[in-house]
Amino acid sequence: MFRPTQRSLDSEQVTVEARAPGEWIVGTPTGGRHLHVYRLAADDWLVSEVGRRNEGRGLNLAHALTALAAGTSSQLWWRLVPAALENTIER
Repeated sequence: MFRPTQRSLDSEQVTVEARAPGEWIVGTPTGGRHLHVYRLAADDWLVSEVGRRNEGRGLNLAHALTALAAGTSSQLWWRLVPAALENTIER
């Protein structure tokens, strides 16, 4: 069973909930829109905002987040997502 974890980065908290292998829900404890993150393959990432019909896809998580930001206004905490998932990702 997967359990949610919280990591504190740059004096902000990012909540990471592992849903299944290669699938996470990432957000902040203060609320707002969460991100649904998928690692489809080693070089294939998909990110979308929960409850919205937008997505970004890329060769790595940072590229997927950049693609997502191109279609919407990004949140400052999104830059923390790759580091928050770093220890969670199966290699």
